[in-house]
Amino acid sequence: MHLLLIFIFILMGCSDDAVSNSSGSNNEVVNGTGGEINALEEDGERVLNRALFCEYLNEPLWTQRNAYDAAHLLMIPLEYAFEFNDEVLLDCFSNYISNLKKTVSNKSWEIPGRLNWLQHLHLVGRYYVLSDNIIGSDWLLNEFQKLWSDEPAWLWARDPFGGIKERIGWKLTTPDKEISQSYYNVIFDEDYFALSLGLDLYGLYSRADRLNECTGCVEAKDFFLTIFKDRVEWYGDGWLIDVGRWRDHRDHAYASYYREPVSLEGEVLSPQPRNDAVTDSSHAFRYPSWLRSAQLALKEDSAFIHDLQTGLKFQFLNVILVSGQEGVPMLNNYMDGKNGWFRYNYASHKGALNGYGPYSLSGSFAIGWWSLLGGENISSEYDSLIEAFPLESAELQLYAGSSTREQHPLVSDKWNNGMMMSIAQMSSLLSLARL
Repeated sequence: MHLLLIFIFILMGCSDDAVSNSSGSNNEVVNGTGGEINALEEDGERVLNRALFCEYLNEPLWTQRNAYDAAHLLMIPLEYAFEFNDEVLLDCFSNYISNLKKTVSNKSWEIPGRLNWLQHLHLVGRYYVLSDNIIGSDWLLNEFQKLWSDEPAWLWARDPFGGIKERIGWKLTTPDKEISQSYYNVIFDEDYFALSLGLDLYGLYSRADRLNECTGCVEAKDFFLTIFKDRVEWYGDGWLIDVGRWRDHRDHAYASYYREPVSLEGEVLSPQPRNDAVTDSSHAFRYPSWLRSAQLALKEDSAFIHDLQTGLKFQFLNVILVSGQEGVPMLNNYMDGKNGWFRYNYASHKGALNGYGPYSLSGSFAIGWWSLLGGENISSEYDSLIEAFPLESAELQLYAGSSTREQHPLVSDKWNNGMMMSIAQMSSLLSLARL
């Protein structure tokens, strides 16, 4: 394992943090900066650091600096709190949602960027669904309706649409042959987060017999089912989605290279994209949570959603995950198991020795969302991560990279302060609870 990691870094050169959104509108990171973790112990056992998460939840995490990280790092603690009825964490989440609601009611408040806000609302929507309490959720419905039908929704090389609903509808009805760039038709992060929020509200309002108040929720449900019925391609027991539609995107321009695409003279080589380009693994980790929204909302389609979750679990365990490794789990860079470069010579870090070489998106595993698929095998992978703490320098570089973005102090120190180890512990327990 250690020799392999050393080889990887020789191959890659240096790397920035793992990636946030595939749509190109935001270049933030999934992972964080590192150091050696000080494992929390009680009677010789590592324990969950609830106090740290409550301290974090007592902060204004809806700001531009904090919203993106919080949306990723708090999903597993939220799921854990409800699954195991952790009253301490539940109270902290309840107080946070109350504070957020008060802030949103202030008309002078500004959202922390469109994608960041949608990701944060994904966390908030999950809270209301797991609480199974529609009381006080009207503000969330209002936010969804604005994004869904009212506020402009961007797309490359054209005027904005009149809402995310209109944009998704265009993607689903415009033939690929009629667009100049293949990725214009991709269903990307903003779309999925809006759809999953619509599903959250669909479940809440249908159970309260108030679905007539949320026509957009019904539209989101119909779109979600159409996307996964029409765009998923099965390969044995696993599946991929939007195959080939990423081929023209600059993120994937060097996906055919397995060694750094630099000449002996140090010049960047010409792009070599893949015609069958697929989603990278640092974005694929969100699918378990989007499908979780569908699982909680669409009881009438439960068999279909279960098949998708089972297929995604197979794809992760047998294709994305690198098998037979000791130490921290490692991921191939792409959802189909290919391991070429991602975002090489990218606008945010242009030039040689930049980008994401083989295995360098592995840190997205530590966010924990793969545990939402459940099962002993996934739990075992998180156990492997737990046992690896404190991470050695090569493992830490693989998982954390190096961030230049300002973050909340608890997040910038998350590999030291117990946050990431606690998320791994929660992920392992969640996986076992959902066999």
